[in-house]
Amino acid sequence: MGLVLQDLLIWRVNRHFRKNNQAELQFDTGGVCNGLASVFVKYHILDKDKEFENILNRIAWGQFTAKNTDGEPWSNINYFATQVLLAYQPIEYVSGVAQQRSTALLKINGQPLDPSFNLTLSTGDKNWAEIFKSINLQSEDGTEKEGMIVSSANHSIAITREKDGSYKIYDPNYFFGFKVFKNEEAVIRELHYNVFEYRPFGNMGLNVRIIRHPEAVQPRAFPGAADLYEIYYKPDNRKAYSGFPTYSSKFDTMALALRAVHDEIAFGVLLEKTKSQQKNKEFQQEELENWIVEAGQYNNVPALKKLLKEFTVTDAETIARIFAQVCVAGPVDSFKMLYEHYQDKLEDLPVFKFVQAAIISENPELVKETLCTAESHKGCSHDEYLALSDKSSAEKYKIFFATLERILLDAVKQGSVACVQQVMEKFKEYQEELTDEVKIVCLKKAIENNHADVVDELIHVSPKISPLLLQGFIITPRAAQQMDVSILRTLQAGGMIFSAEVADVYKQKSGEKTFLGIGTLIKLLLNFLQEKLSKSQQISFINYKKNALQEVGQLEEQLNEIEDAQFKKSMLLKLHDFKANMDAESKENICIKLQEYKEEIGEKLIPIASLEDFLDDISNDETVVGEQVLPQDTEEEKNVSHNDAKVNSRDRFFSYKQEMQKHKDPSEAEDNLHTNYKPGD
Repeated sequence: MGLVLQDLLIWRVNRHFRKNNQAELQFDTGGVCNGLASVFVKYHILDKDKEFENILNRIAWGQFTAKNTDGEPWSNINYFATQVLLAYQPIEYVSGVAQQRSTALLKINGQPLDPSFNLTLSTGDKNWAEIFKSINLQSEDGTEKEGMIVSSANHSIAITREKDGSYKIYDPNYFFGFKVFKNEEAVIRELHYNVFEYRPFGNMGLNVRIIRHPEAVQPRAFPGAADLYEIYYKPDNRKAYSGFPTYSSKFDTMALALRAVHDEIAFGVLLEKTKSQQKNKEFQQEELENWIVEAGQYNNVPALKKLLKEFTVTDAETIARIFAQVCVAGPVDSFKMLYEHYQDKLEDLPVFKFVQAAIISENPELVKETLCTAESHKGCSHDEYLALSDKSSAEKYKIFFATLERILLDAVKQGSVACVQQVMEKFKEYQEELTDEVKIVCLKKAIENNHADVVDELIHVSPKISPLLLQGFIITPRAAQQMDVSILRTLQAGGMIFSAEVADVYKQKSGEKTFLGIGTLIKLLLNFLQEKLSKSQQISFINYKKNALQEVGQLEEQLNEIEDAQFKKSMLLKLHDFKANMDAESKENICIKLQEYKEEIGEKLIPIASLEDFLDDISNDETVVGEQVLPQDTEEEKNVSHNDAKVNSRDRFFSYKQEMQKHKDPSEAEDNLHTNYKPGD
């Protein structure tokens, strides 16, 4: 049983959405891993690890209707799926919640699973082993159980502690789901080279969260994040890279900290140490602006507060841009912090633009907050307006209502019923009725965008479009054909009279499925997981061939550096035949042939003497590269033949050499191979 490679799975679900529904519902690569890891930790601290494994097995075998074994929700597959959905893409449910804090949406007895410890850092393996030892993950029973979620830039796994002190890793990409390691050094080696696939000799970037039972009684002392940053954070090495340069993923400590580090003291240490490495020990204001936006979008108020103190740009255009970009993400607390910091600048800012940005976020609470800000900024008050004897002469209110109408249209177009309600509430406060013309324009906009729930809101709730008005609203058969059937149903129920042609279209469409509800979404996710689980071997082999083809491409590039034309021609023919016949080969044969081709090409590229010197150096148990000590091999690893060790080392050396030759200019190579890198810092 294993949850492997999620890309095919995600593609199938997205294809289903595009084919059967016009709503843009998307599963992102890596997100489901975070959801599964988070849910596993929840099940673990409830001492329900077996239920978690049983559910995965039932999904793999398609046993969706099996009865619960204990009458509790933990073994219920639908309950399980809703938990994964909450944690896999939390910002879709609560504005400003990053995946690094997604467990806060999961609850036990009504209490959120907030991280008790949160660290985002890029550093060497030896340092990570020390950090894991200082964390000292516990294996207690009952309400004292805890689990660890570890994430790179694009993948997440979970770690728990066994009674004998060993560590158990749950990786959704493992073929058998779980692996056990005896100590911290073994865990770090597994994370670096196999789980997250960071580059040899480089740092490893991780976000580490400890989740405890919210009802835990015993106090738990964790190392202070600020103290760890003082010891291990080196701004020069704040980035870490996984994969080959062409397909690499970058982990940036500062970029991830803007989302995940909500400790003001810890973030302050990061900021000050990063600042000390800047030219003239001052930040570039453009970079600070980007950081402010990122922290604001993820509702990281402590980080936002620190960054605003460093930001010295005060022109209205820049401030308005920051407000708008933050509001698009929907975080209320960040908006309040920006408002407090820049309230003396509001006179120069286009505040209604902030309302429009908030509507894009579809967060009704932020829409309400920005509407109140705009109202105050324009000097409008419903009490003042209602007390006016001659309302027609109140010019500022005319402008205010005209702007509100445009904002209402934006909310209708966006398709958020809650945001439409917030704007309509403002009209009600002023006891202003929408004109029939505005009502019809809103209805047209909702229909054009196929927002069935907004159409229902406009007709039956607010502003309540009358049957008489609907009878004068004409739709063509072609327009009816493009509508969701539930919209036609709502229009007919509201009093619209269909032409004979439109009635025929409605009759034909009556058997069609409407927009996906949460039940359908859960079912899709379960089918998604089932297909992934049941076809894990096939998908794993597809991915293996994909990686092999990438390596063949790199070998073909290396041939360009060889002057022996006859050798090049012969080798190109071999590689061509290898690619053509790969489907008929086993994984073992593919691996063996690739190694042979690498050795042949390598002998033409590198003088044997210098290569042997290189191999001799890196074959030692503890090889020092810069300041980093590479991890010692386990006893099992030491039994690998010396020749195998040389082959693996040669591959790494060739890849490293090839990248260095691509970038003659050290400034070009900095982001690919860390020419100025200090491993281990």
